[in-house]
Amino acid sequence: MADDVLKVKEEYEDYLFSFPNVVGVGIGEKVKTVNKKEVPTGEQAVVCFVKSKKPLAMLGIEKVIPKVVAGVKTDVVETGIISAPPKKRVKWVGVYSPNRKRTEKWRPVEAGVSCGHPKVSAGTLGTFVSRKGEPHILSNNHVLANVNNAEVGDPIIQPGIYDGGTSTDEIGTLKDFKPITFTESNTVDCAIATVSVPYDNYVVGLGKPEGITYPNIGMKVIKGGRTTGITRGAIRYIDATVEVGYPPQKTAIFKNQIMTDDMADGGDSGSILFEDGTENVVGLLFAGSDKFTIFNKIDDVRKTLGFDIL
Repeated sequence: MADDVLKVKEEYEDYLFSFPNVVGVGIGEKVKTVNKKEVPTGEQAVVCFVKSKKPLAMLGIEKVIPKVVAGVKTDVVETGIISAPPKKRVKWVGVYSPNRKRTEKWRPVEAGVSCGHPKVSAGTLGTFVSRKGEPHILSNNHVLANVNNAEVGDPIIQPGIYDGGTSTDEIGTLKDFKPITFTESNTVDCAIATVSVPYDNYVVGLGKPEGITYPNIGMKVIKGGRTTGITRGAIRYIDATVEVGYPPQKTAIFKNQIMTDDMADGGDSGSILFEDGTENVVGLLFAGSDKFTIFNKIDDVRKTLGFDIL
């Protein structure tokens, strides 16, 4: 990524957020419309994300995002409403992988299946990690810690309560989480829990994570989650700062995020993102819209919670 694009994005981020309808600013490949289709130009740009595109005729000249900022081209991309968990669009009943539903009870427990705090409907058990030599479950704050409303020591169940889980399905207890703030910016939505049942260090359908890699625009990626199972896509935007809605009607700002093609639905929160064709982890799924899925950088998550890939 060109350093000048990142520098301009950081310097002018607040200015670009001041335009109407803008819900995020990031870095990606500029596209142009050819025969009503968007075609990548190969040129990096500072990208403004908007809930919906408006015809220029509906905007006053002072409300039109400039095409160039400090010598760097801009682009405007429609995202729809971004929320955590990703906005639910389709009624899923749990994807088979390959002979069992991810919404079922798994013993030994594996990653990529339903889990959650008893007061959370259901999310995804992302993977297993090592903290101070002990195995832990990795997922989101809003999956394991109920958006800051849980206490360390609370039970974690598999499957999640929405999928029929009860107190008899406890697989561990909440160990640590990074609180989500609604007054300042965030970088991660993450939590870990202890493991008290037999487990296989394996993401259903994808394998065992072996390391960490860093996101690049265009990187092919793959994830396995509770709701939509295995989905593939590509990283479209990096270093994104986005507004993310949380229930009931709160908004949090997240910086340094990864945005991919639409790869998820409600219940997939907590899934880990692999670089496709490798066993390297790139990100942790936590939010999205009906057009894109958003991931924390896994290295930010690792540094925040102090773990290693198991």
